[in-house]
Amino acid sequence: SPDGLRLVTAYGDGSAQLWATDTGKLVAIMRRHTGPLRSVAFAPNSERIVTVGEDRVARLWSDAGVHLAGLTAHTGAISGAVFSPDSGVLATYSEDHTAILWGAQGGKQLAPLTGHTGAVKDLSFAADGRRLVTASADHTARVWHSGGALVVELAGHTDHVRMARFSPDGSRVLTVSDDTTARLWNSTSGNVVAT
Repeated sequence: SPDGLRLVTAYGDGSAQLWATDTGKLVAIMRRHTGPLRSVAFAPNSERIVTVGEDRVARLWSDAGVHLAGLTAHTGAISGAVFSPDSGVLATYSEDHTAILWGAQGGKQLAPLTGHTGAVKDLSFAADGRRLVTASADHTARVWHSGGALVVELAGHTDHVRMARFSPDGSRVLTVSDDTTARLWNSTSGNVVAT
């Protein structure tokens, strides 16, 4: 966890275990998934945990390992989940070609991010939390407002885009692709700055 007090380990049986880092003692076993886990993440404020499973469900937990909500809108396996910098929003991304924004307190669905024509491989927020970027197997990345509106599509790669990250000031996006290139983009106009 960002505060260093907890550690989560994830298992192929669909469970996760929450540990206290100071004592090494088991705090909770988090068991609700029906398939192997793909990803776990803490919120930046360390108050929430998300687990993502091959069962197409993301689960929201308290920092004590108490189950809060099952997030069940994806129609394909969920690849991962990321909290916004202020810990208020959770974004999940999936092989179903979508990402979805959720309220991180109770798991209410806020907005779907639709338009990709391939699996969404990665997602990250800008440092100020006002925008996010998705990377897809459709050879593109897309920049979105935190409310779910599309800002710009970053098109030019010739193979899967595996990762996308904002620069610290949010003015640029770096993408990495299976086409053996990385590209630096203007995050507002979508113009390529460098390849």
